Amino acid sequence: MPAPAGWGDTAPVTLGDLKKQLNRALDDTSDDDEMTLHLNAAIEAVEGKVGPLTVQTFTEQHRPPGRWVSLDRRPLVSVTSVTTADGGVLQLADDALDEDAATVQLPVAGGRRPHTIVYQAGRAKAPAAHKLAVLIIAQHLWNAQHGGGGRVMPGDEPIMVPGISFAIPMRAAELITDDIISGIA
Repeated sequence: MPAPAGWGDTAPVTLGDLKKQLNRALDDTSDDDEMTLHLNAAIEAVEGKVGPLTVQTFTEQHRPPGRWVSLDRRPLVSVTSVTTADGGVLQLADDALDEDAATVQLPVAGGRRPHTIVYQAGRAKAPAAHKLAVLIIAQHLWNAQHGGGGRVMPGDEPIMVPGISFAIPMRAAELITDDIISGIA
């Protein structure tokens, strides 16, 4: 089964995975567009809490007042380039990255001039708990749209977990709660 639209071969969860979760025939394509929408929404919901599930490239503009720049996504894998407003390319020292904090130390203070930073963030392999959370959320969204038999499954009862919305069932929230990165949305 192909990956959801826009992911190429890098999707952490495929449409085939969702069809298996929903006990749907893999060769039934009648609802693929809607399932892909639910799957992409579920991936975005999990990534919004724990960061990218796969290694992806991001480009950001920053106006650093000092030498340290805090990037928006983690875990940080590498920095491809740092370009100044006048087109100059900055060379970073070997120890200029803090992968866990997703920060970059510039060789000179930024002086509030815009810098363009191209970097990779994410995981080489999405954790199984994150993949399952995506599938549970996509299934929850599908069942909310199409009905799930009228009964609420154990673990799907609505509860309030700080930072988690009602679109994320409790059992999915429990799978990602320990990995939630504070300060990202």
